[in-house]
Amino acid sequence: MEPTLDPLEQLDQLQKLQQRKENPTADLDLRQKNIDDSISLQKFYVGNVTVYPDTRMDTTNRKELSTTIRNITVIQHANKFKPKLFPQYIYLNRGELYRQSRYMRTLNRFNNLGTWRLVDISQIPREKSDTVDFIMRLTPAPKYNFTTNFEGSFSQSIISGNFVGLGMNVGLQNRNFLRNANLLNTNVRYGVELGGINSGEFIQTQQLSLSNSLIFPRYVFPGMKNFKESFRGNIQSILSLNAANTERRYLFNLTSFNTSWGYEFVWRAKEYALTNRTFNLGVKIPNIEYSYIKKEIACLH
Repeated sequence: MEPTLDPLEQLDQLQKLQQRKENPTADLDLRQKNIDDSISLQKFYVGNVTVYPDTRMDTTNRKELSTTIRNITVIQHANKFKPKLFPQYIYLNRGELYRQSRYMRTLNRFNNLGTWRLVDISQIPREKSDTVDFIMRLTPAPKYNFTTNFEGSFSQSIISGNFVGLGMNVGLQNRNFLRNANLLNTNVRYGVELGGINSGEFIQTQQLSLSNSLIFPRYVFPGMKNFKESFRGNIQSILSLNAANTERRYLFNLTSFNTSWGYEFVWRAKEYALTNRTFNLGVKIPNIEYSYIKKEIACLH
């Protein structure tokens, strides 16, 4: 708006401004630029793939261990990872046409494993060539993770009285079990309930549980190779083992056991799309549960 001292022109400008707010319009002009440089359309092919699975600041002067498996070179300073685990997570095959989707899939796959906290893949084109070499530098996460927490509760009942519940959980996580990027979770929980009807019996309920889960970040099953290679999402094979014992004074003593083998499938609505919509599917084959309860006769005075 150009400043003016004429009141009539000011009213006209305000009226035009109000009309523009009520019905905003804009003219669009789309132009496509011709590509003069033919190099930008050149096809590139996958060359050598080199993996450094234990990249750290203090590895410059340490001895390197080099192994080549399925056209992938694995160079590590300490024998912490089995070289055979890497080809199944790398979708860049030597000699194939380079696709950015395969590059992103490889990057996301290693980020989702949890064994490494930093993942970097460098793309290095060869001079005067249509081949691109890839260098993967992986910084491992701490192998072990220890967690513990305490919890408490209070309940009040006219019939049975007041109860105080205390619980403790201890967990240990191994992010590189068997040097194969497997995830092992072990959790122990102990809970106790204090108080109750009879003031002479201080502990009313005790519960002790142990749970273990071993997660293989891949499809573990003989055969079905075509399905494993064609599925574009993430597959996890899970082996779980759980046991618990609950003792309720004057009522029962319950022992339970559960073990299962299953798979978890996670994929996006559209691969590599910007949306965060994903689908999850869990299957347990088999799932075995066993419970044994021993009833107790209440003897209250």
